[in-house]
Amino acid sequence: MRMIQILLTVLLSIFLLACKTTTTADVYGNDTDEQIFTHAEAQLAKGNYEAAIRDLEALDSLYPFGRYSEQGHLVIIYAYHKHGDSASALAAADRYIRLYPRSSGVEYALYMKGLANVGRPQGLLARVTQAGSSQLDMNSLEAAYKEFSVLVERFPNSKYAPEARQQMNRIVGLMSQHQLEVAQYYMSRKAYVAAANRATRIVKEYPGTPQVGPALGILVEAYTALGETEMANDARRRMNGSNAGASRSAT
Repeated sequence: MRMIQILLTVLLSIFLLACKTTTTADVYGNDTDEQIFTHAEAQLAKGNYEAAIRDLEALDSLYPFGRYSEQGHLVIIYAYHKHGDSASALAAADRYIRLYPRSSGVEYALYMKGLANVGRPQGLLARVTQAGSSQLDMNSLEAAYKEFSVLVERFPNSKYAPEARQQMNRIVGLMSQHQLEVAQYYMSRKAYVAAANRATRIVKEYPGTPQVGPALGILVEAYTALGETEMANDARRRMNGSNAGASRSAT
């Protein structure tokens, strides 16, 4: 009986030791906020984004009002984005803007919100090249466009504004291309009304994009198939006018 009690005591001690959790304070010991932040920057430079995130989260936990608090909140946005965690990057950017609404870092936070909405770190254009525009998340693209436009409107002279404008132009082109591919799909299925609706959307919402010409061509075909001769002729005139304008621009 005595041996059983001893064995139970030993097993209980082992169980309690196994259940003991390691806290952030245990891991970082007496590290200062500067030491933690410096280590996080070193991990970022090496591309060790997960390790950098752990450091920056620890910095926030141990020194929420320290000298590196604001900078840590800003840098972790980038770390989450590079790690491929778009949701956390967006949440961190929103948090930064909420905590420091008058800081110059808001420009960067808005820019990173746009990039995070665009998607993974390898970039929007790389994903499109690999998968085609039909694989894009249009809601995310619209959200990205919104964030970039807010940045450009609020901070037109920001160093991030030129890149934001370029991203906006790319997004418009991708969204227009997506609508064109959908319209072409409907045409292949002889769904002429749906095809005409998509093509009309391109002409109205994305004027000036290369997809307008093909969209007008779809309108001509769709309206002709539907017996809407007057509307088909109107689309043809607009298409011819568009082609003539393009020719003049080329010369």
